[in-house]
Formats: sequence, structure tokens, C-alpha cells
Amino acid sequence: MIEITGTRGKKDEQEKISKKGKLSSVRRGSKSFSAELHKMMAQEFEGTIEELLENLKDQEKRFLDQQTEYEMNRYKALIQKIIKSVLDEGLQEKTMKRKKKNWGDFVIIEKINDKILAITDAITKHNKAFDLLKTMEEIRGLILDLVY
Repeated sequence: MIEITGTRGKKDEQEKISKKGKLSSVRRGSKSFSAELHKMMAQEFEGTIEELLENLKDQEKRFLDQQTEYEMNRYKALIQKIIKSVLDEGLQEKTMKRKKKNWGDFVIIEKINDKILAITDAITKHNKAFDLLKTMEEIRGLILDLVY
């Protein structure tokens, strides 16, 4: 003979089981979750910086081919994005090891800003592409100093 039980009882049992499983899994895995999260964030950050540097290289080529204000603004925006990414996410651990805290970082960023202004002047005065390329390489070197 088949016994029919009420669905209300099964529902209550299922809720108890699901609640019990969720609470215990959170308690057990909280340390491993944070470690895994930190690991994934580090990998994502490295990928992002590498992608941004690759985009910078492509934008430099476009900018040298077409020395327009539009390409200059795209170049500036990309550099600002790289600097923001490095400062927001990347230098928190590195700057703690320095004796003078963030002093070196601000000097490098100030140099980058000066170089960007030099490029802007070169575009408005229609200087040679060689001067632009030289300044871009200096900016790239300063960004690499920040990243690595």
C-alpha cells in the first residue's frame, strides 16, 4: 500500500535541511573564500594592467599616424586609466614597503603629467613625430616604473 504524506511536512524538512547546509558551509569556507577571492583579484589586476599597457601601445601607434586632438585625448584618457588602476589597486601593498610612503609615486605621476603636457604642446605647435615618440617612450617608462 502507498502512504500519502502531507506536502507541508516535506517542505518544512527541506527548509531545515537547506538552512542547515548554508550556515555550516559559510562557517567552514570563509577563510578559503577570502584567500580565493584575493588570488582571483590579483590575477584580474595583472591581466588588466597588461591589457591596458597593450592598449597604450596600440594607441601610441594610432596617435603617431594621426596627430589629432581626438587621438591625443584618447591617449590621455588611457594613461589616466592606467595611473588610476595602479594607484587604486596595485600600489597598496608595494607602498607599505617604502620608507617615504607614497612620495616616489607622486613624483612619477607628476613627471607623467608633465610629459603629457609636452605632447599636447607638440601637437598644437605641429612638432616632429620623433619628439612625440620620444616623449611617449618616456611616459611608458614612467608607467612601467609605477607598475613594476
